[in-house]
Amino acid sequence: MKKKNSEILGPWRIVEMEGDDPNEEDSGVPAFIRFDTDHRGEFAFGYVEGAVDHRLLERVGKPGVEWTWEGNDEMDHVSGRGWAVLDRDGSLKGMFFFHQGTETDFVAKRVGAQKSGAAGIRGVPQATARQGQFLAFIHAYTKLNDRPPSEVDMRRHFQVSPPSVHDMILMLEKKGFIERTPRATRSIRLLVPPERLPELE
Repeated sequence: MKKKNSEILGPWRIVEMEGDDPNEEDSGVPAFIRFDTDHRGEFAFGYVEGAVDHRLLERVGKPGVEWTWEGNDEMDHVSGRGWAVLDRDGSLKGMFFFHQGTETDFVAKRVGAQKSGAAGIRGVPQATARQGQFLAFIHAYTKLNDRPPSEVDMRRHFQVSPPSVHDMILMLEKKGFIERTPRATRSIRLLVPPERLPELE
């Protein structure tokens, strides 16, 4: 079963969600979930995105995976858990649970060779709409003030909570859109060419 479980690793495109088209909202990224070999991963659907901490296991006699997750939903900090099993037809079927909130089931198909420019899959340098706005703000603020913004500056501009801003910064850094100097304030450096940034709203 261990070998079968490893078949879950990698990127999956979410094609169905309970009551919704996971790709219908203008979020800038196709719905997906990805499981890496180091128990980490990430996902996005609609305006929800986050990082996962997963474990492979057997569930109802099938290769499965369970995870906890943290992320944001339109800038609000959210967290939860989830599970999925590898079905006989090769699809991944499971559930997402929001802490003290709703739940939704989903169906995902394995992602094959990615086309250039596909969004949301590791190795493709493209941000979601929300991430793009943060990157655009970092660029505009730095250009105007000759120094990068602090998390407080971003919180004031986007009118969101401190955890939401911090989670976003960690996500941007993880995806390679920015870099920071450890233990240094105002050390964010944008790694995305300005011409690729969206217009700041």
